[in-house]
Amino acid sequence: MKTIPHRFIPCFPVLLLLMGCTGDVFSSRDGKHQNSPMSIHASTENAQTKTLLSGEPGDPVRSICFLPLDSIAFSADLGEFKPFVNTSSDTLPYATFSGDLIDADMYFAFYPWKLALNLNRDTLLTLKLPHTQQYKAGGFASGAYPMVSWSYDTNLHFKNLCGLLKLNLCGDVSVSSLSLCAPGLAGVAGVDMRYQGVPQLIMPTPPAYDTLTLDCGEGVQLDDEQATAFYFVLPPALYESVTLIVRTTDHQQMTETTQNLRIVRSSITPTSVIEFDSDDNPNPPGNTVLDIQGNVYKTVAIGNQIWMAENLKSTLLNDGTEIPHITDNSSWNSLTTPGYCRYDNDQTLHSDYGLLYNWFTVETGKLCPQGWHVPSHAEWTELTDYLGGESIAGNKLKESGTGHWAGSNPGSTNETGFTGLPGGLRNNYGVFQYLGYGGFWWSATEGGGGVWYRYVYFDDSAVYAYDNGLKELGFSVRCVKSD
Repeated sequence: MKTIPHRFIPCFPVLLLLMGCTGDVFSSRDGKHQNSPMSIHASTENAQTKTLLSGEPGDPVRSICFLPLDSIAFSADLGEFKPFVNTSSDTLPYATFSGDLIDADMYFAFYPWKLALNLNRDTLLTLKLPHTQQYKAGGFASGAYPMVSWSYDTNLHFKNLCGLLKLNLCGDVSVSSLSLCAPGLAGVAGVDMRYQGVPQLIMPTPPAYDTLTLDCGEGVQLDDEQATAFYFVLPPALYESVTLIVRTTDHQQMTETTQNLRIVRSSITPTSVIEFDSDDNPNPPGNTVLDIQGNVYKTVAIGNQIWMAENLKSTLLNDGTEIPHITDNSSWNSLTTPGYCRYDNDQTLHSDYGLLYNWFTVETGKLCPQGWHVPSHAEWTELTDYLGGESIAGNKLKESGTGHWAGSNPGSTNETGFTGLPGGLRNNYGVFQYLGYGGFWWSATEGGGGVWYRYVYFDDSAVYAYDNGLKELGFSVRCVKSD
């Protein structure tokens, strides 16, 4: 990975003016009528847009615009959020929304309504900022930009929760996706809906390390001379270090890191023009591969295959979807959807041993980095056959010595560079076992009694293959490069 401290540098944020804004406190309202059709009037802060960037490219002010059929989440007092739909056929920074709701003393509203998770008696709204956003020319896709409002009447003025990073790229490639890697970019957040003045987005403390991906669909063609703008919606914060990963439709990759990136609420932070410059060889055989979170793995060529030489530790699928982190035993036991854990729920062990995943995560087909995959039963067999058969392949794959392995670990040479480690497992009851004694790896192939997997043991030279792995088990994962 290249670290280029001077190329990916944000310019001074374009602070956007509030034009024609009203205050947050409105006149009181008398009387309550149950379940009556209501119309509410909404206006927005003049800043970034949730669905459309209006105005000329050189204008310093961008208007938030509601699109026809946009929905907001609307709550009377502290009741359930319900969708209210924009009845206008125009695209404007103000709109009339209609729906069924009671008259109330106080109203709370949120855009977009599907992101609103809960509003408790303390007026703390929880919401989920997605790990994947969709590219839209000149702005960003509908539903990406959260806004809030509260009022004593039905004239709502929405205020922004996030800011915008504008990346300016040029070059002669077609971009398939861009990713930002840093703590606190996405996930569950909160906001006090009875804010005074300016709403504050509340992120977890300490923030988790995240990857936020901008999906460019079939690709966005860059221009050699004129920069193309890509917009990320980000929580306002000072990010000490942010890694940018640009991927192209022809599988090139550029990686850059910047320091002290400040995102301001309701403002655009533009970067200077970044010229696409492909990494010398982002995934060279026998060298390294990068996952969606920026984790770097050594790789090794064995026969005609290229394998990771480390266990996977990503908490995201390669499309940016978050993999649920399951800590308690009963939840692990009943899980029939993707999940991962750290051995013994220890926060330090995964740096060496990687994470443990159930097979439902493998089944998604999106666990490994793009261009890599979880090996099939046949690919594991190809590996052990190349090494002389299952009975002796274990010693050639295991890390030598006793730095991680229990006992004397006799005969282990690691002559392949595979560096197999004893990461243990989590059984279907949620119990952790065999750390230091055994390494267990999933295949992508279902067998007669379950799923094929491989394991090696501390005092044995063999690689064992079984087809009865329960899908609820937690095993390590090694990825192999796709053809």
